[in-house]
Amino acid sequence: MNDTSVSEKVRAQFVGRREALDAFYLRFAYRHMKNGIYYCGGGGIGKTWLLWKIINDNLDDPIRVVTGIIDFFNTKNHSVRGLQATIKSSLPNPEAFKPYNEALRRLDEARSEPGTHPSTIATLEVRVDKAFIECCQEAIVGREVILLFDTFERVQQRYVGRWLCEEFLPNVGDLIVVIAGRPEPAPAQMPDNVVTFELGRLDLEAFTELVRRRLPSASDDMVRKIWKHTDGAPLMAHLISDLPEPQRGEFIARLSQLGENERVQDSAESQRWLVRQFADTPDSRTTNRNRVIWAMAYLWRRFDLSMLRYIVENTEWFRPDDYDTIFNDLCQLLYVKEYPHQESHLLHDEIRRMVREYVLREIGVLEELRAVVYEPVANHYYPETIRAIEELPPDQKTLSDLDLARQFRAEQVGYILDHNPNAGLERYKSYRAGIEETHDYDFEELLWGEVREHLDDWEEERGYDICHARGQWLRRHSLFQKAEEHYRQMLDRFEDRQVEISQLVGFMAMRQGKIPQAKDIFEQSLEWVEEDDFRALEVIESNLAQAAIEAGEWDKALEHYARSFRAATLAHDQSHMAAVYLSRGYLYSLKGMYPDAEKQCKLALDGLKPLPDSPDNARRTIYAWMNLGTVYRHTGNHAEARSCYEKSLELARAIGHRETECDSLQHLGINEHLWGRTFRRRRENLTEACEHQSQAWQYLVDALEIARESGWRKAIASGLHRLAKIYREIYRLQQLPTEIATPDLTKALRTVQQKASAFQNPFEIEFEHDLLMPGSFADLNWLEKAARLFEVSALLADETSDYHRALDGLTELARLFLELEHFDLVPLIIRRIERTKGYDYEEELFTQISEIIIGDWHFEQGRFDEALKQYETYYARLAKLVGYASYRLNDNLRNLEWRFSVLPRELVLPWCDALEDAWLVQSVSAVRPDMLDMLERIRLDALSQSASSGGE
Repeated sequence: MNDTSVSEKVRAQFVGRREALDAFYLRFAYRHMKNGIYYCGGGGIGKTWLLWKIINDNLDDPIRVVTGIIDFFNTKNHSVRGLQATIKSSLPNPEAFKPYNEALRRLDEARSEPGTHPSTIATLEVRVDKAFIECCQEAIVGREVILLFDTFERVQQRYVGRWLCEEFLPNVGDLIVVIAGRPEPAPAQMPDNVVTFELGRLDLEAFTELVRRRLPSASDDMVRKIWKHTDGAPLMAHLISDLPEPQRGEFIARLSQLGENERVQDSAESQRWLVRQFADTPDSRTTNRNRVIWAMAYLWRRFDLSMLRYIVENTEWFRPDDYDTIFNDLCQLLYVKEYPHQESHLLHDEIRRMVREYVLREIGVLEELRAVVYEPVANHYYPETIRAIEELPPDQKTLSDLDLARQFRAEQVGYILDHNPNAGLERYKSYRAGIEETHDYDFEELLWGEVREHLDDWEEERGYDICHARGQWLRRHSLFQKAEEHYRQMLDRFEDRQVEISQLVGFMAMRQGKIPQAKDIFEQSLEWVEEDDFRALEVIESNLAQAAIEAGEWDKALEHYARSFRAATLAHDQSHMAAVYLSRGYLYSLKGMYPDAEKQCKLALDGLKPLPDSPDNARRTIYAWMNLGTVYRHTGNHAEARSCYEKSLELARAIGHRETECDSLQHLGINEHLWGRTFRRRRENLTEACEHQSQAWQYLVDALEIARESGWRKAIASGLHRLAKIYREIYRLQQLPTEIATPDLTKALRTVQQKASAFQNPFEIEFEHDLLMPGSFADLNWLEKAARLFEVSALLADETSDYHRALDGLTELARLFLELEHFDLVPLIIRRIERTKGYDYEEELFTQISEIIIGDWHFEQGRFDEALKQYETYYARLAKLVGYASYRLNDNLRNLEWRFSVLPRELVLPWCDALEDAWLVQSVSAVRPDMLDMLERIRLDALSQSASSGGE
């Protein structure tokens, strides 16, 4: 309805609700903490009227901007991208959405490029979502904007509802948001910044006013009786008022026959009486109105004006000249929602339910409706409308047209499902197959919404298979956020499979870097599993170990592996026992417990040898060799490490497993790099040092190509990080004194330089607007190339939720910027670290690393006192952290030791004393005595050099 009709109807029909309105207006006073309100109430209680009242009262406010109602009954709003389009069109300042439009353009370009991997599309989808929220905030600067949503229960269990509650609402603190919905199946869980207001019955005074506006002569006793047995629901009052006499009087008299607390809404007989007014009548005008109501109840997904005209002009029920009369009648009905901007009407869902249940079935017109309405609309109107859009010339086809075509296809699938679930499912699968080429994941979201609402039409086992297949499809397309939500819904639906499904939920959470949530669901599954189901227990404990590793909690991971091994022993599962061995070997290696690590890896290999050939056992053998190689690499035995990695590579290629082939190549690459770097630091075998870097470069580039083809963005991030070290090493080799440069060394160095110069970095293009240092990769020098690779690696790692890799990359980037004297860029890196999602989970680790980088920043600019203060505090704090933090500490201690080597000689001894005193006070000796050993060694070296200089 237009603004005028809204005002007229609100003035004529709205009563009461002072408390609910006051709760809304408090949002302006508390907007920085609670900027939203969620009105939760049953059907017909007046939620939409409350939204209209808010609109009406704020239309003429010179400061406030109030949007139209965004109704989740509209199919367009059943997907994230569709809802974003609706919100965007509702907000002021369309210019603010230029970055969002640009992000959408990039997404569309990627979709249209042949061979684009789904993971690339998924990443761009995330960027679009991020840009949208930022643009929303920009669009409302300087304005008080009220954004209203209705019928939230329609999407409460869908992904778009989750996105609204978890991604959008918590991040739009400057908007005033109003949401209305039923508690179906229970009130929605809103974010902390949204207040839930339970909307109950109208009080008797307001209800009396409402009834007497329609029935001025109604007695107090009559009003009280209606109020009592309708639970004060305005819709019921209007329906009773609309009954003609003598039926109205008879109905009110029958209310006395209801139980003391019985409601009309709970009485089938009362509802049947109430909707008799929508049965056929001798009056032709009323007959036409009722038949349109029937059609709206039957075709409940959409009822726009073009559909109404199509029905009037193409069915035997109406004459073509009935259209204007029918349209005008619809606009007057209080239980029909009008959306002029969509040229659409929707029948109140309570009326729809009662008409379908107590009119259409009982007067026997369902079959007639199928012939008169369903066939023309579902099988002709929808296809003809879709075809008309498809046949538009490209220069006339808008995004709105394409969106409408998608909505029509999804709605048509819904109607097919209504009449033939299996046929509808096949149509869904057919569309989903096409999405393999178009990457239009938003369309799949619309389609699945229709399938999901029909899952009860199949046996539970069949329903599970349908849901499970969809979950696999989402995972294959790297849609981990959607997959997590999908599996969470499966948890509620398939309670007898909770243990199995919960593991999938946890994995999807981990893929997004949501480690606390993953741990929570894995721990919950321990409560569901039978105590003698050792196969399930071994898996759950292993999954908890993996979550602990991701969180940097290595000791906890070892505890979980011990429990997993015990369960595997009781289950006589030799393969899983071997898996625990190889996983523990990797962890012991990271902790520096190399003999234990070597033993665990060899136990894994011995345990796998007698087992039958299978893909799982082959992969475990590959990782056992890989982890054993890593043990040797960490101990400096690069030749043995190479041998192990070559075995893992050979087996990976033999079974055609690209992921482990990629991993093996990356390990071979970093091993060759470290091997060569060792020679360069010792100033020995320098030609061989260059050859190792050349081989490392080739291994890493080959691994990157596999990762790029497969869309493994986490592997790409790791590969770029390692490749950056090759470019940095090339620079170090170039800086060797000319007097030690032999012809063979020069030739070997030139070979690796030529290889590295030819590399075109295809991964930086998508981050071109995020790069801190301008310039194309080809134009950068060796150190700058290394910095670029570290930066792109960190950006990729953050997007793929590999937060430790992101932290590593940003740390290395900061060091290179300091070496390049880009001092102004280092504070920007600190801000990036603080914005990394991993900062939320491991704030202590990320904070200490940031503060140490600030110390390095002071150091490189000659502010040694400021640097010393940072090192005194934050090295000690880092030392008290465990797990992955100890790994980062070792790296930073090597960096600190190098800084001592370039510190002015007169400051070395005072620095040793100051750091030792500060670290002793902070009990570093109890957790990392090797830090004090390092200071003592530096002090002895400094004294030795001083004595030597004095002697000369």
